[in-house]
Amino acid sequence: MRFMRRAAGLAAGAGLLAGAAVGTAAPAHAFGSELTWSAYTYDTDDCPCTLIDPIDNTYFQYDAGGKAVKVSFRVSGSYTGKMEFHPSGEKIWLYDSKADGDTYYLRFSYTVPGGGDTVTSSVYSPRGGVGPTVDLDIPEGWPVTVTVYDDAAGTDRIGSWTGIG
Repeated sequence: MRFMRRAAGLAAGAGLLAGAAVGTAAPAHAFGSELTWSAYTYDTDDCPCTLIDPIDNTYFQYDAGGKAVKVSFRVSGSYTGKMEFHPSGEKIWLYDSKADGDTYYLRFSYTVPGGGDTVTSSVYSPRGGVGPTVDLDIPEGWPVTVTVYDDAAGTDRIGSWTGIG
């Protein structure tokens, strides 16, 4: 009987130890080679446009001369996030639908037409869920390039897409 109690106690202790090890695991690693994406551009002269996705769908408003961009991200076939550039109001949205400790990061840039300066932003991240909406204060018709990264340092580039505000 004493042996059975001791064995049960050891088994329970091992279970608690294993649970503690799992509970303190490091955050998820970078998306790596399992990440795939699909990019779509839309001429917003033809909008309003509604695009279905598993997060909250996408709605692009009419904006003469604008080019909207939507990029959907998947890891092992599972929808993990999206990036949207909305010409109407010149806004960028970045979503992380996994909220698993790994996330996406973006920078945007634009060049002042006529050979002007190129402006590059700091890094933005949704940190699980919807990130800050980036509200670009630029004139109509300027091209905006959004680059998405798998790391905060901006060294693991996923891709770049250009829209027109």
